Amino acid sequence: MGIPGFWLFVVSEVMLAILLFIVFPYLHYPAGKAFAGLVLSSLVWVSFYTLQLSSSLVWVKVLAMRIEFIGITLLPIALFVLSVLITGQKVIRAVWTFIALMSLMFLVTIWFIPVPNAFWSLTDVDVIERVSSVRLREYGPMFYYLFIPYTHGMISFSIILLVRKMRKEQRYYWKQVILLSIGMLLPSGINFIHIIGLTPNGHVNYGTASMGLSALIIGYTLLKYKFLNYLPVTRDVVIEAMSDGILVFDRLGYLLDANSSAENMLGRTNIIGRQIDQVLPSKLLDHIKHSIREGGATTFVTQDGQDYYENQLTPLSGISGYQSGYLLSIRDISEKERYHREVQRMARLDPLTGVLNRRTLFEEMEQYLVTIRQGKGRLSLFMLDIDDFKKVNDSYGHDAGDRAIHHLKEILLVFSGPGALVGRFGGDEFLVACPGLSEEKTVSLAEAILKEVMLPQQQNHGITLHVSAGAISSETIAIKDLTSDHMLNLADEMLYQAKRRGKNRVCSPSNLSADQR
Repeated sequence: MGIPGFWLFVVSEVMLAILLFIVFPYLHYPAGKAFAGLVLSSLVWVSFYTLQLSSSLVWVKVLAMRIEFIGITLLPIALFVLSVLITGQKVIRAVWTFIALMSLMFLVTIWFIPVPNAFWSLTDVDVIERVSSVRLREYGPMFYYLFIPYTHGMISFSIILLVRKMRKEQRYYWKQVILLSIGMLLPSGINFIHIIGLTPNGHVNYGTASMGLSALIIGYTLLKYKFLNYLPVTRDVVIEAMSDGILVFDRLGYLLDANSSAENMLGRTNIIGRQIDQVLPSKLLDHIKHSIREGGATTFVTQDGQDYYENQLTPLSGISGYQSGYLLSIRDISEKERYHREVQRMARLDPLTGVLNRRTLFEEMEQYLVTIRQGKGRLSLFMLDIDDFKKVNDSYGHDAGDRAIHHLKEILLVFSGPGALVGRFGGDEFLVACPGLSEEKTVSLAEAILKEVMLPQQQNHGITLHVSAGAISSETIAIKDLTSDHMLNLADEMLYQAKRRGKNRVCSPSNLSADQR
């Protein structure tokens, strides 16, 4: 062809055609569409510029140049749209209208207004016939004073948007911005040098040949950093100021964005770009993987030591509905959860003594009885109260009565051990349930408590207490009658017998039978 470096244009065409094929699966996404527009407009520019250089026919050169400028005009728009999508920048309608009108004005002038016009001067046909590689037409004032500032201004503004984003982002995003900026500046820089006449061969614009490399750099950046299938969260004041941790990751598990709160909660920095397996705790990962398998949005609570977190996982979908990743929000609910658990705990306890209340006693006993009704284990219990407790209140006051109840509770907790259920049944009446103990051992335990209460050193502010108890075991009750209510009624009956037989004693079905004999 006689054109130095002509092969560069051919290689650029091939690279752009391959990139157009690669980007095809990403047309579901806005960024994918913008990049496809960038590659297509670049391919039009390079292909028809190559045709203009290689053809010796004037009409082919004229047609190629006109088509070429479609790509040249649309290329900066594609770059601008791509930058807007990546940065999340809002653009008012007036700007889009200006861009559309300017582009339309250039294309109408190039295609439909006869030469000479504001864009081109006259064609030098003699020169064309002699040297096929020269420019077909000399440019006019519209090209130099409107088209060049417009196209290069669009590219410059696109880079400014990216650089502004870089200032707000973590270092992970700086690589993206730098690569995108290089890709955008490369052809426009070479093209500008060509326009002002500083290139070695003034008749050939090698900036066009660099479009393939430029698109390759931009395409690598978009694919490497997932811009084609997800637009990272704009790290504006709202997101950075949120107390909730925000993390965004793609379908392969790579973190695309995370705010400061998320990093503080996880105790990690510079986590963007890593896989969630390397960043999130195992318990949270297990929940996330289960939720992803189940599909749809989900909310769950995880615990890390004394801290509790409410996690919400939301699938992210583009306009086309294609799922591109997930957004995970993490909220520290430790204070709320501790308060809730404390309320639940207090609801189970007797407010005066802090042992189990009556309702909780029934619930706990019923859990043991379910197993016992299946033929496993046994449960014995005894009910006891303070003998003549009314006299204590009448003689010493209700405060003294409360102290006596507290005193008895402490003895019960010490003697019963950690495996027993100790609860206040009402007034001065307590219940002690002993899983696994026989009736005989339960009676012995109750008798040991009675003796302890009567010891001189156990006097409560000079008051000597006496207690009575009634014991019962699941072993002596038929399976069909084995319920919490029935056992409590039997224990209450045994306590009544202890009072009836002189108080300060323990009664059970076994020792009552022995007395009767």
